[in-house]
Order: sequence, then C-alpha cells, then structure tokens
Amino acid sequence: RDEAALVLIAVLSIAGFLLGMQVVVPLGIITAVLMIIIFLAERLALIPEEEHIYPVATDELVLALIGVFVTTIILYQITWLMTGKTDEIKAQAQFLSKKNLQLEKTQEALIEAKEESEEANRSRSVFFSRMSHDLRTPLSGILGLASHLIDDAHRLSQPEQEALLHGIKRSGTHLLNLINDL
Repeated sequence: RDEAALVLIAVLSIAGFLLGMQVVVPLGIITAVLMIIIFLAERLALIPEEEHIYPVATDELVLALIGVFVTTIILYQITWLMTGKTDEIKAQAQFLSKKNLQLEKTQEALIEAKEESEEANRSRSVFFSRMSHDLRTPLSGILGLASHLIDDAHRLSQPEQEALLHGIKRSGTHLLNLINDL
C-alpha cells in the first residue's frame, strides 16, 4: 500500500510537471493545505487513527508529497534554465552566423581589391616603362643635337647650325607635349 500511494503521488506530480508550473504550484498548495488539515485533525483526535483517508499514515504521505513537490519545482527550474540557455545558444549561433557571412563578404571584397590593386600596379609599371622610353627619345635628341652643335660649332655652316637648332626645338616641343599630356 505504501508503494502504491507513493507511485500515485509521483504520477500526479509528474502530470503536474508536464502540464506546467501554473498547474503544479496551485496543486501543490491545495494538496499541502489538505494534508496539513488532515494531519492536524488526526493529531487533535478529530479523526480517529483507524479511519485513515489514505492507505498510509498522513505524516508519511505529507513528507512524500513535499519531497515530490520540491523535486517537481527543481526539475521545472532546471528545464526553464536549460530552455533559456538553449535560446541564448541559438541567439549566439545566429549572431556568429551573421558575423561569418559578413567576414566572408569582407574577405571576398579584400581579395577583389587586392586583385584590382595588383592590376593597377602592373598597369602603372607598363605605363612608366613606356613613358620613360617616350620621354628619353626626345630628350636624347635634344642632348645629342646640342652636343653636336657645341662641339662642332666652329666647323658647321650657318644652314647646318640652323638645322640642328630646329631639331632641338622639335625635340623640345615633342617633350613638352608629352609632359603636358601627363
């Protein structure tokens, strides 16, 4: 009989636990009040000891109910905490997932920017090598013609000197146009 009563109490408490704390607390309070009333009635001899309402002694039943009630509340609190932590973990996972997507987009943008930078660097190198050649050609012409004019000025005729000076002017104008285009 004792085991049957304890099993009945456990089943009622588990049913209350499954139905939620809104049912467990009032059920526990009502049960505790009734058990205290019965316990006091037996102790004050208002109910004879032989006429137990329950198959076990009231004090044993009260202790068992209190134990099951406390255990139920503890289990409910543990479940509530675990649910809260699960929600927190889900929120953290969503946050990390969003950050991961942002990082992937940033990484893609950085790779694209790096490739564009490398292409710009190659283009700049090609441009400077071509411009260096284009600038050297008229400058070499100017320097060469000027050197020839200086070194051989006493032997050159007037028309030859004028031709060299026109060449210098032409190369200088070409060089100026290249610099202006830059």
